Amino acid sequence: MRTRSARLLLGLLAGLLLLPASGAAAQDSTTICDTDGLVEAVQSGAEEGTLEGMADDPVGTAASSNPVLTTLVTAVSEAGLVDTLNSAEALTVFAPTDCAFAALDAATLEAALADPTGLLTTVLGFHVIAGERIASADLSGDYETFTGETITINGTDVDGQAEIVVPDIQTANATVHLIDTVMLPPSVTEAAQADTGDAATADDATADDAATTTADDAATTDSGPAPTGGVATGAGGTADTGSTLPFVAMGLLATVAAAAFVVRSRA
Repeated sequence: MRTRSARLLLGLLAGLLLLPASGAAAQDSTTICDTDGLVEAVQSGAEEGTLEGMADDPVGTAASSNPVLTTLVTAVSEAGLVDTLNSAEALTVFAPTDCAFAALDAATLEAALADPTGLLTTVLGFHVIAGERIASADLSGDYETFTGETITINGTDVDGQAEIVVPDIQTANATVHLIDTVMLPPSVTEAAQADTGDAATADDATADDAATTTADDAATTDSGPAPTGGVATGAGGTADTGSTLPFVAMGLLATVAAAAFVVRSRA
Protein backbone atom coordinates (compact mmCIF):
# COMPACT_ATOMS: atom_id res chain seq x y z
CA MET A 1 0.00 0.00 0.00
CA ARG A 2 2.81 2.38 0.89
CA THR A 3 4.55 1.60 -2.37
CA ARG A 4 1.41 2.39 -4.34
CA SER A 5 0.88 5.66 -2.46
CA ALA A 6 4.49 6.66 -3.06
CA ARG A 7 4.09 6.04 -6.81
CA LEU A 8 0.93 8.14 -6.94
CA LEU A 9 2.65 10.96 -5.10
CA LEU A 10 5.66 10.88 -7.42
CA GLY A 11 3.33 10.88 -10.43
CA LEU A 12 1.48 13.90 -9.10
CA LEU A 13 4.71 15.79 -8.49
CA ALA A 14 5.95 14.96 -11.99
CA GLY A 15 2.71 16.23 -13.47
CA LEU A 16 3.04 19.50 -11.58
CA LEU A 17 6.61 19.94 -12.75
CA LEU A 18 5.67 19.35 -16.38
CA LEU A 19 2.59 21.57 -16.30
CA PRO A 20 4.31 24.88 -17.21
CA ALA A 21 6.07 23.31 -20.18
CA SER A 22 2.87 21.83 -21.54
CA GLY A 23 0.78 24.96 -21.04
CA ALA A 24 -0.41 27.32 -23.72
CA ALA A 25 2.16 27.81 -26.47
CA ALA A 26 3.74 31.21 -26.93
CA GLN A 27 1.85 33.44 -29.35
CA ASP A 28 3.11 33.51 -32.91
CA SER A 29 5.13 36.75 -33.17
CA THR A 30 3.89 37.36 -36.73
CA THR A 31 0.39 37.91 -35.32
CA ILE A 32 1.48 40.48 -32.73
CA CYS A 33 1.01 43.83 -34.43
CA ASP A 34 -0.38 46.40 -31.98
CA THR A 35 1.67 48.44 -29.53
CA ASP A 36 0.34 46.81 -26.36
CA GLY A 37 0.80 43.31 -27.71
CA LEU A 38 4.36 44.04 -28.86
CA VAL A 39 5.39 45.55 -25.53
CA GLU A 40 3.87 42.63 -23.64
CA ALA A 41 5.66 40.09 -25.84
CA VAL A 42 8.99 41.89 -25.49
CA GLN A 43 8.71 42.28 -21.73
CA SER A 44 7.71 38.65 -21.21
CA GLY A 45 10.58 37.27 -23.26
CA ALA A 46 14.23 36.75 -22.41
CA GLU A 47 15.64 39.40 -20.11
CA GLU A 48 18.27 40.42 -22.69
CA GLY A 49 15.49 41.22 -25.14
CA THR A 50 13.31 43.35 -22.89
CA LEU A 51 13.11 47.11 -23.26
CA GLU A 52 15.55 47.48 -20.38
CA GLY A 53 17.76 44.51 -21.24
CA MET A 54 18.48 45.61 -24.82
CA ALA A 55 20.33 48.66 -23.48
CA ASP A 56 23.28 46.49 -22.45
CA ASP A 57 24.23 45.26 -25.94
CA PRO A 58 24.94 46.84 -29.34
CA VAL A 59 21.96 46.86 -31.64
CA GLY A 60 22.75 43.75 -33.72
CA THR A 61 23.17 41.61 -30.61
CA ALA A 62 20.33 43.24 -28.68
CA ALA A 63 17.84 42.62 -31.48
CA SER A 64 18.71 38.91 -31.54
CA SER A 65 17.18 38.56 -28.07
CA ASN A 66 13.99 40.41 -28.94
CA PRO A 67 11.07 37.99 -29.57
CA VAL A 68 9.31 40.20 -32.16
CA LEU A 69 12.36 40.90 -34.33
CA THR A 70 13.28 37.36 -35.36
CA THR A 71 12.79 37.86 -39.12
CA LEU A 72 14.77 41.11 -39.08
CA VAL A 73 17.61 39.41 -37.23
CA THR A 74 17.64 36.63 -39.86
CA ALA A 75 17.72 39.19 -42.67
CA VAL A 76 20.54 41.19 -41.04
CA SER A 77 22.53 38.00 -40.54
CA GLU A 78 21.98 36.93 -44.17
CA ALA A 79 23.20 40.33 -45.35
CA GLY A 80 26.29 40.10 -43.14
CA LEU A 81 25.45 43.35 -41.37
CA VAL A 82 25.60 42.28 -37.72
CA ASP A 83 29.20 43.39 -37.17
CA THR A 84 28.60 46.59 -39.16
CA LEU A 85 25.67 47.55 -36.94
CA ASN A 86 27.37 46.49 -33.72
CA SER A 87 30.51 48.49 -34.44
CA ALA A 88 28.77 51.74 -35.38
CA GLU A 89 29.07 54.56 -32.86
CA ALA A 90 25.55 55.94 -33.21
CA LEU A 91 22.52 54.76 -35.14
CA THR A 92 18.80 55.36 -35.43
CA VAL A 93 17.13 52.12 -36.50
CA PHE A 94 13.58 51.66 -37.76
CA ALA A 95 13.07 47.98 -37.04
CA PRO A 96 10.21 46.15 -38.82
CA THR A 97 8.53 43.64 -36.52
CA ASP A 98 7.81 40.03 -37.42
CA CYS A 99 4.24 41.17 -38.13
CA ALA A 100 5.59 43.71 -40.63
CA PHE A 101 7.64 41.07 -42.43
CA ALA A 102 4.65 38.73 -42.50
CA ALA A 103 2.67 41.39 -44.40
CA LEU A 104 5.45 41.80 -46.98
CA ASP A 105 4.87 40.17 -50.34
CA ALA A 106 6.46 36.72 -50.10
CA ALA A 107 8.06 36.99 -53.54
CA THR A 108 9.72 40.29 -52.59
CA LEU A 109 11.11 38.81 -49.37
CA GLU A 110 12.40 35.72 -51.17
CA ALA A 111 14.04 37.87 -53.84
CA ALA A 112 15.73 40.00 -51.18
CA LEU A 113 17.00 37.00 -49.22
CA ALA A 114 18.31 35.50 -52.45
CA ASP A 115 20.41 38.64 -53.03
CA PRO A 116 21.88 39.35 -49.58
CA THR A 117 24.64 41.75 -50.61
CA GLY A 118 22.47 43.55 -53.14
CA LEU A 119 18.73 43.97 -52.77
CA LEU A 120 18.58 42.82 -49.13
CA THR A 121 21.34 45.19 -48.02
CA THR A 122 19.68 48.06 -49.91
CA VAL A 123 16.31 47.45 -48.23
CA LEU A 124 17.78 47.02 -44.74
CA GLY A 125 20.05 50.06 -45.13
CA PHE A 126 17.00 52.22 -45.87
CA HIS A 127 15.87 51.53 -42.29
CA VAL A 128 19.02 52.95 -40.67
CA ILE A 129 20.23 56.52 -40.09
CA ALA A 130 23.94 56.53 -39.32
CA GLY A 131 25.79 58.98 -37.09
CA GLU A 132 23.08 59.99 -34.66
CA ARG A 133 20.60 58.61 -32.17
CA ILE A 134 17.30 60.39 -32.72
CA ALA A 135 14.45 60.19 -30.21
CA SER A 136 10.93 59.96 -31.57
CA ALA A 137 10.08 63.43 -30.26
CA ASP A 138 12.84 64.89 -32.45
CA LEU A 139 12.10 62.98 -35.64
CA SER A 140 11.05 65.44 -38.31
CA GLY A 141 12.26 66.12 -41.84
CA ASP A 142 14.56 64.41 -44.31
CA TYR A 143 17.42 62.14 -43.31
CA GLU A 144 20.12 60.33 -45.22
CA THR A 145 19.94 56.60 -44.69
CA PHE A 146 22.74 54.06 -44.41
CA THR A 147 22.74 53.45 -48.17
CA GLY A 148 22.61 57.13 -49.14
CA GLU A 149 18.92 57.41 -50.03
CA THR A 150 16.69 59.95 -48.31
CA ILE A 151 13.95 59.09 -45.87
CA THR A 152 11.26 61.57 -44.80
CA ILE A 153 9.82 61.43 -41.29
CA ASN A 154 6.87 63.31 -39.87
CA GLY A 155 6.04 62.38 -36.31
CA THR A 156 5.25 58.68 -36.24
CA ASP A 157 4.95 58.53 -40.03
CA VAL A 158 8.09 57.12 -41.65
CA ASP A 159 8.46 57.98 -45.33
CA GLY A 160 4.74 57.56 -45.92
CA GLN A 161 5.22 53.80 -45.72
CA ALA A 162 5.31 52.84 -42.05
CA GLU A 163 4.19 53.91 -38.60
CA ILE A 164 6.28 53.79 -35.43
CA VAL A 165 4.45 51.43 -33.06
CA VAL A 166 7.01 51.19 -30.23
CA PRO A 167 9.42 54.14 -30.04
CA ASP A 168 12.70 54.87 -28.30
CA ILE A 169 14.11 51.46 -27.42
CA GLN A 170 17.70 52.02 -26.34
CA THR A 171 20.64 49.75 -27.11
CA ALA A 172 24.32 50.35 -26.35
CA ASN A 173 24.84 52.18 -29.65
CA ALA A 174 21.42 52.86 -31.18
CA THR A 175 17.94 54.19 -30.67
CA VAL A 176 15.47 51.69 -32.09
CA HIS A 177 11.91 52.41 -33.19
CA LEU A 178 9.72 49.40 -34.00
CA ILE A 179 7.68 49.96 -37.16
CA ASP A 180 4.70 48.16 -38.68
CA THR A 181 5.85 47.89 -42.32
CA VAL A 182 8.97 46.88 -44.22
CA MET A 183 9.85 49.97 -46.25
CA LEU A 184 11.16 49.89 -49.81
CA PRO A 185 13.67 52.55 -50.90
CA PRO A 186 13.08 54.64 -54.03
CA SER A 187 15.80 52.81 -55.95
CA VAL A 188 13.94 49.52 -55.51
CA THR A 189 10.46 50.84 -56.33
CA GLU A 190 11.73 52.77 -59.38
CA ALA A 191 13.51 49.69 -60.67
CA ALA A 192 10.33 47.64 -60.20
CA GLN A 193 8.28 50.24 -62.08
CA ALA A 194 10.83 50.29 -64.90
CA ASP A 195 10.68 46.49 -65.15
CA THR A 196 6.88 46.64 -65.24
CA GLY A 197 7.01 49.25 -68.01
CA ASP A 198 9.47 47.19 -70.04
CA ALA A 199 7.27 44.13 -69.64
CA ALA A 200 4.20 46.07 -70.78
CA THR A 201 6.10 47.39 -73.82
CA ALA A 202 7.24 43.88 -74.69
CA ASP A 203 3.66 42.60 -74.40
CA ASP A 204 2.43 45.39 -76.68
CA ALA A 205 5.12 44.58 -79.22
CA THR A 206 4.18 40.90 -79.13
CA ALA A 207 0.50 41.79 -79.63
CA ASP A 208 1.39 44.05 -82.57
CA ASP A 209 3.47 41.30 -84.15
CA ALA A 210 0.63 38.83 -83.71
CA ALA A 211 -1.86 41.24 -85.29
CA THR A 212 0.47 41.84 -88.24
CA THR A 213 0.98 38.12 -88.73
CA THR A 214 -2.78 37.50 -88.65
CA ALA A 215 -3.36 40.24 -91.20
CA ASP A 216 -0.65 38.83 -93.44
CA ASP A 217 -2.12 35.33 -93.16
CA ALA A 218 -5.55 36.64 -94.05
CA ALA A 219 -4.16 38.35 -97.12
CA THR A 220 -2.48 35.13 -98.31
CA THR A 221 -4.50 32.23 -99.77
CA ASP A 222 -3.59 28.63 -100.43
CA SER A 223 -2.54 29.55 -103.94
CA GLY A 224 -0.39 32.48 -102.85
CA PRO A 225 -0.86 36.21 -102.40
CA ALA A 226 -3.95 37.73 -103.98
CA PRO A 227 -3.05 40.04 -106.87
CA THR A 228 -4.09 43.65 -106.49
CA GLY A 229 -7.37 44.37 -108.21
CA GLY A 230 -8.23 40.68 -108.60
CA VAL A 231 -11.55 39.05 -107.85
CA ALA A 232 -11.70 35.94 -105.69
CA THR A 233 -13.08 32.88 -107.41
CA GLY A 234 -14.15 31.14 -104.19
CA ALA A 235 -11.99 28.14 -105.04
CA GLY A 236 -8.88 29.14 -103.15
CA GLY A 237 -7.40 31.28 -105.95
CA THR A 238 -7.95 34.55 -107.70
CA ALA A 239 -8.43 35.76 -111.22
CA ASP A 240 -8.50 39.15 -112.78
CA THR A 241 -11.86 40.78 -113.54
CA GLY A 242 -11.82 40.22 -117.29
CA SER A 243 -11.30 36.44 -117.20
CA THR A 244 -13.80 35.86 -114.39
CA LEU A 245 -16.97 37.31 -115.87
CA PRO A 246 -17.63 34.52 -118.48
CA PHE A 247 -17.37 31.86 -115.80
CA VAL A 248 -19.77 33.75 -113.56
CA ALA A 249 -22.30 34.01 -116.41
CA MET A 250 -22.02 30.29 -117.13
CA GLY A 251 -22.60 29.53 -113.48
CA LEU A 252 -25.76 31.62 -113.40
CA LEU A 253 -27.14 29.93 -116.54
CA ALA A 254 -26.47 26.51 -115.10
CA THR A 255 -28.31 27.42 -111.91
CA VAL A 256 -31.34 28.68 -113.82
CA ALA A 257 -31.44 25.53 -115.95
CA ALA A 258 -31.28 23.28 -112.92
CA ALA A 259 -34.12 25.17 -111.26
CA ALA A 260 -36.27 24.86 -114.36
CA PHE A 261 -35.66 21.12 -114.51
CA VAL A 262 -36.74 20.72 -110.87
CA VAL A 263 -39.95 22.65 -111.52
CA ARG A 264 -40.84 20.50 -114.54
CA SER A 265 -40.14 17.30 -112.62
CA ARG A 266 -42.49 18.30 -109.78
CA ALA A 267 -45.21 19.20 -112.25
